[in-house]
Amino acid sequence: MFRVLVGEHDDAISEPLSLALRNEGYSVEVLTTGPAALASALDHQWPTLGGLPVPSIDLLVLNLRLPGLDGLEVTRRLRVEGRSTPVLMLSTRGGESEAVRSLDAGADAYLAAPFHKAEVLARIRALLRLPHPVEPQLFPLFIDRSEQRAWLQYEELLLTHKEFDLLVILARERGRVVTRSRLVEELWGNVWIGSSKSLDVLVGALRRKLGDDAAHPRYLLTVRGVGFRLEVAVTS
Repeated sequence: MFRVLVGEHDDAISEPLSLALRNEGYSVEVLTTGPAALASALDHQWPTLGGLPVPSIDLLVLNLRLPGLDGLEVTRRLRVEGRSTPVLMLSTRGGESEAVRSLDAGADAYLAAPFHKAEVLARIRALLRLPHPVEPQLFPLFIDRSEQRAWLQYEELLLTHKEFDLLVILARERGRVVTRSRLVEELWGNVWIGSSKSLDVLVGALRRKLGDDAAHPRYLLTVRGVGFRLEVAVTS
């Protein structure tokens, strides 16, 4: 799960923003002053095996006019400390000069009010280099067919080629049962020489990587005597 630090003193902005981020699966910390945001960004770190600190915050969203230290100064000090954590700067006033000042201070992106949820989330995905959902209804599942990669709740799934192919087929038919015979045909075609247990083994492996409990699966459901169904929906 990605961790986002929001430095915002205006509840009218921080509350809907943090709610939207949590609904998208992010872990969110909200702080209301520049010094608190800077201290948290600098203090939150995990030691690596080599002993070097690694930030445990993946992205900062800062109001340019934070009290105590403004967003520009917070960003400058982070960069001086050698922190490369992505920063999205928000401004309630806007203007080209503020955008230039934000980027010069080391921010990676800038948005001026009014903030639209979809645009903020898109900027955050871009800064974290996350894929876009295949379709909005597929959240929290993301699939990049060109790269043969998939993510669930922003955590990448380490899938074999066949597991990925199975996921794509089930995602394409989300909410509908895909029969065993159809899965076998699409996955192996005319070269199928295995037993029906091979499909069960493949389904079981994908289910484990989705984090499903085999006895009470949440995403990959078995329809006895027929086939399998993938259930994906927006989570709160």
